Amino acid sequence: TDERHKLPYHVYSRIKYNRMGTLIDYIKKRSAIPCLYFAFSRRRCEELAQEISYQDLLTGEERTRVVALFEDLAAKFNLSSGHADFLFSLVKRGIAYHHAGLLPTLKEIIEQLFASGLIKLIFTTETFALGINMPARTVVFDTVSKFYGRGHAYLKVRDLYQMAGRAGRRGIDTEGYVIIKASAQVCDIAALQNMMYGAYEPITSQLNSRYATILNLYKLMGDKIYDIYPRSFHFHQATAWEKKEAVHLLGRKMTLLESLRYIADGSITWKADLASKVYSFELQMGELFENGFWESLDARALFIIIVAMVYEPRKGEGKPQLSKPTKRFKKDLNKFVGDIHREERRMRIFPLSKKFYFYLSEAAGAWFDGAGFERLEKLCGVDEGEIVRNFRMSIQVLREMLTSQIISEPLKMKITHCLRRVNRDVVDAEKQLRQEL
Repeated sequence: TDERHKLPYHVYSRIKYNRMGTLIDYIKKRSAIPCLYFAFSRRRCEELAQEISYQDLLTGEERTRVVALFEDLAAKFNLSSGHADFLFSLVKRGIAYHHAGLLPTLKEIIEQLFASGLIKLIFTTETFALGINMPARTVVFDTVSKFYGRGHAYLKVRDLYQMAGRAGRRGIDTEGYVIIKASAQVCDIAALQNMMYGAYEPITSQLNSRYATILNLYKLMGDKIYDIYPRSFHFHQATAWEKKEAVHLLGRKMTLLESLRYIADGSITWKADLASKVYSFELQMGELFENGFWESLDARALFIIIVAMVYEPRKGEGKPQLSKPTKRFKKDLNKFVGDIHREERRMRIFPLSKKFYFYLSEAAGAWFDGAGFERLEKLCGVDEGEIVRNFRMSIQVLREMLTSQIISEPLKMKITHCLRRVNRDVVDAEKQLRQEL
């Protein structure tokens, strides 16, 4: 049964306890560390850590241990990061921050230090609450709202409890504490009460029949593909109109795939073999293969274009400086994607196929050429963790291309050469996994 209404709570003066130093002193006096402090932007996590960096949460013996462990892990992972020096200065005081903009290896180091009990206060985005078993005694929410796709909104009940549930370590604490920094001037008290005691939001299907899914199902089932939908979670949730629209959207996508010759004469065609292997980029991959574009590229340009296909810029990112060859690629591929979008709009197929974004192009080229990772952030202004994530996603796309039967031997050789050049150092996910073990 839901017993959340039994949870005790107290309201404190915002003038006193919303000050960072006062809040942390309060948590320390109650012996309520370690503390997970959730903030909902990367920059905010770093700013808060800087603001409280004068605090020292470690004993002398703990400081000796954490310095030795940090240095050992940094050497083990061959760490080279713009964040490392600042984080090291914080770690020596039992403080850290953690977000998706950090190198995966640096995040792993911070997670290991927190699990060891030597990080007492960590400022982190909500990703720390997903899939990582890192409980603390206290959880703090910096705000009661976050960005949900199109704008800011109050935290969902499920999100609040996903994060708040980290408070209280099983087998160690008899109780955990959750602190929510809220102001009556900017927070609706009724909304806050709903977050704490309201009904959990229902789980809703996000059905999106991707082109690759359709092609793979059609290969197995042919026209019986329409029989799949009534077995889906979406079908059992949807209204009558939504069910009808889902079937019509599937039909419109089928019509587009037929008009582009991915489906013909009751089966998938040769170019569908490649498109069906690469989820999210099916039409880009298939159409560019058909016109010989991939074959025309050298290995370096191939990596640059794949990265541009994968990358999705964050809001507010500045436009990058591009070389002349990259500008030509951008112009040609913008026209190419525009043609696809025109057909999708005509068929009322949304969301549209992804555009190419060249924000990482200079960094991708430099990485292919053998540059050290520390140089890349200067070339593109993108967080180092984002660079690694997108390079790894691009490597996965290249590997998926290799599984297609229609890829020629010369193109396979270029892809293989490209993989050897770029899947190295901090980008090599398998190497990181071996180091963790």
